[in-house]
Amino acid sequence: MVEANVTAGAVMEATAAEAVSEAESVNATEVVTVAAAKVEKRPRTIAYEARLEDECRRKNIQFREHVTSYVACFSDKQLLRSMMSIWKIRGEPEDMLE
Repeated sequence: MVEANVTAGAVMEATAAEAVSEAESVNATEVVTVAAAKVEKRPRTIAYEARLEDECRRKNIQFREHVTSYVACFSDKQLLRSMMSIWKIRGEPEDMLE
């Protein structure tokens, strides 16, 4: 009888450990997926800026003087927020100053 209780307790602990492990695995997968999506968006922007900078260098144009942010293109902050929503860009307009 004692042996049966110990075995049942061990099975319950193992089941709980598996459930926690599975939950952690799912959570980790979601975190990695979100991080991968963010990284996936960034290289295209960096590649575009790199090409633009190379083109400016070839034409002897100061790259930093001619680069404008999304924020500078919109005089109305509400319009910028609307466009961010349409483009599915999260965050605040101030975050886009980079």
